[in-house]
Amino acid sequence: MSDSRNVRWGARLLVVLLVVGGLLGIAAAIPLIQNFARQGEQLRIIVPALSIPVFGWCIWTGINLWRGLASGYRWATILFALQIPAVCISRVTYEFSTGFSARVLFGNSTRQFGANIGSSLNFLISPEPLGWMLGINLIAVAAVAYLLIASRRTSVRHLAEDQGMEQAEAPSGPSEPAGAFKPQPRA
Repeated sequence: MSDSRNVRWGARLLVVLLVVGGLLGIAAAIPLIQNFARQGEQLRIIVPALSIPVFGWCIWTGINLWRGLASGYRWATILFALQIPAVCISRVTYEFSTGFSARVLFGNSTRQFGANIGSSLNFLISPEPLGWMLGINLIAVAAVAYLLIASRRTSVRHLAEDQGMEQAEAPSGPSEPAGAFKPQPRA
């Protein structure tokens, strides 16, 4: 396991979004389930019930990211990638966010920009067509970009540690494959 001291501040900010966002998502899903059950709307219980394990996975991933584990970086990248789109096509709507979102919106929307604090997982099949809308969560785009760059740096550092090299001796660019032909200078 990696030491949490090696985790950069950017990753720690994403940990807060995942863990606090996961807790908020679960806290919001439970009363929704109770309310839909009281109203006898069993079909509407499905999405909030499925959101509980998704938000639980966000919490678990945040903990692994805090620990600096490769699986934390990989799953955090996947979870934030799932938060990039907000889509409405005719009758189907999808939106997912943990902690904070800032979206640029195109199409059938009353606004071009929206920001939210909190967590949500929405999947709706509407009885009426709603038109189309596409939203891009800028926070999630930035998170994915950061995680991709940070995971490359982390993997290079772990490779250097595994080979017993100092961090300064770690390869900084693309390396040549073993047995690659290297032309010799002419004498």
